[in-house]
Amino acid sequence: SFLHFVSRQFEQDKSVTFLLLFQNNMELRPTGGFPGSYATVRLAKNEPITFEVQDIYVPDGQLQGHVDPPLPIQEAFQQGFWKLRDANWHPDFQESAQRVEWFFTAAGYPEYDGIIGINFTPVQQILHITGPVKIADLNTIVDTNNMYQVLQRTDDTEFFAGSTKKKDTLSAFTTQLMLRLQHLSPSQYLQILSLINQQLQQKNILISVDDSDLHMLT
Repeated sequence: SFLHFVSRQFEQDKSVTFLLLFQNNMELRPTGGFPGSYATVRLAKNEPITFEVQDIYVPDGQLQGHVDPPLPIQEAFQQGFWKLRDANWHPDFQESAQRVEWFFTAAGYPEYDGIIGINFTPVQQILHITGPVKIADLNTIVDTNNMYQVLQRTDDTEFFAGSTKKKDTLSAFTTQLMLRLQHLSPSQYLQILSLINQQLQQKNILISVDDSDLHMLT
């Protein structure tokens, strides 16, 4: 299992770094949704989790040169090029994860131990368990009803080239949510575990790990 993979790395005193794709399933893609943002998550034995959020357009803009799009992408978008933001085009998540990592590597990023795709739906369901979280800088309380609007910031007038507002909002939200997850009751932890298992089965969470002995979750 995925947990077995992580624990085996810890037994060898290795850290693991995952790419977490936040997929907006309100804008459908073959693996779930449009990956507008992502996080780099590092896990190490007896160390706190490090979690860094970024906009997908940052690495997208660092890719040099031209990549010809596969025919289905060209037919869908008519744009004549292929970008990281459209790399999760194969319904087999293992295939899409390989394309995503290729784009990151081509943009100068290090390789990851695995890639996880997560739709908005399971995050929304987690808020049902944890309760609302507050983003102090925005003086905003995020709950299941307004999560999509707050995190997507769909008002384009708030953005401009070089703006970090979307990244900052998502980063503040995930930080507060992780703090909330650290202080759950035992029954809430069980609910979270049950929810994750359910969302894995429903393909709202997809995992691909870089391990020849472990083939997971398409």
